[in-house]
Amino acid sequence: MSHAEAYSAYAFVVALAVMLARRYPEGPRSRRERMIALLAAGAGAALVTGATDTPWFGDYESAYYPAGKLIFAAPALLYGGECAFGFVNLPLVAVPFVPFSLFPYRVAVALFTAVGLWAIVACARSLASWSDATRGSVGPIFALFIANGPLWYSVREGNSTHIVLLLLIGALYALRDGKELRAGGLLGLAATVKLPLVLFVFYLAARMRFRAVLGFILAVVLLAVVSVLVHGFELHRLWAEQCLFPYAGKPVAGFNVQSLTGFLARLYGGDTYSWTPMAIRGSFKVVQHLLSAILALVVASVFIRGGKPRGPSQTAVEFSAFLSFILLFSPLSWTHYFLVLLIPMALLLSGDIPLPRGRAWPFAWLVTLLLCSLPLRGFKVDMAAFKFVADRVLASLHFFATLVLLGILLRVRLEQRAKPEDARNDAQRKENALSHR
Repeated sequence: MSHAEAYSAYAFVVALAVMLARRYPEGPRSRRERMIALLAAGAGAALVTGATDTPWFGDYESAYYPAGKLIFAAPALLYGGECAFGFVNLPLVAVPFVPFSLFPYRVAVALFTAVGLWAIVACARSLASWSDATRGSVGPIFALFIANGPLWYSVREGNSTHIVLLLLIGALYALRDGKELRAGGLLGLAATVKLPLVLFVFYLAARMRFRAVLGFILAVVLLAVVSVLVHGFELHRLWAEQCLFPYAGKPVAGFNVQSLTGFLARLYGGDTYSWTPMAIRGSFKVVQHLLSAILALVVASVFIRGGKPRGPSQTAVEFSAFLSFILLFSPLSWTHYFLVLLIPMALLLSGDIPLPRGRAWPFAWLVTLLLCSLPLRGFKVDMAAFKFVADRVLASLHFFATLVLLGILLRVRLEQRAKPEDARNDAQRKENALSHR
């Protein structure tokens, strides 16, 4: 599919999503309405998936399906190829894929996709149940999911990020309800599948959510110990040598790497169609560390000035801001990771996270919403003048959008500083929770 066809299809999906959101703001009621909405949603999701520039089920075929077959039959072959195109996770993570790999490939990928689609519906329903405001925004939230490019990129690749999203939403609910041990456990489980999420433990510790830290550490350590006991130390050494050490401190310039490091790698002339770690110049590291440090300091200073989050809205804002920070800060953030931004986008859409005061912020939010939702496209341009723009700007749209989204969330957090009504709402919520135990 050409770029013109892809973006025309996506424009149609956006129009369809807006129409569904306006037609069914609280969700379809009758059986006929549900059937119409389901058919429209399926058509929209299929178009966004078709507009994505990536092989069908590439990750499942090259990573998850063989991992399920090899983990017990021939574990030494699990990390035999280049990790950018194969299985990259802790050996234990391959075990859940064993039941799928008992079937022929086409049946296995269909079953895995069905599980993923169930997870997407569960995620949308969970976000639509966050509060009374989101319950009145069921249509817009489901429309947001229909038109989200990174989400359907994950589905088309046969990846697991859209399943991990369900763990993150569960952790946010647990933090809101004061169930910190559960929240930490869910985040630890998510971090064993998507390594950048390990950074969450530092946020939990800084906020003195020590029960959540304990849950996180218990989950990670338990899974790591079980993995070593079941699969042996040698396989874990091979995993570290093949999938961790080669990428440590070395950027990847591929167009679907949307982190700060990936953006800088392309800015320094890296090939947008290469996923081999780059040999870097001395100035690259200086710029990378400097900008990463500035990003971390800005986020930390806003969190410190904002004080401890009180109430569901402040908890959601800070969780969402740190999630955005992880995507930018982590050296290797694939575009499908950015589907986790459905959490703040859904809550902004419903009003649970308010927009900052000022005329410019709604416009910034609208641009961010559109750019964060674009389908993944690579840009191969031969003309030198346009190639620079394609490689340095167009290949980093999700990075720029996430940077603006982080700015919006940090501004909201500053405006929320220790509001008395949030403290009262938080106390009332805890009192209600205790009375129902």
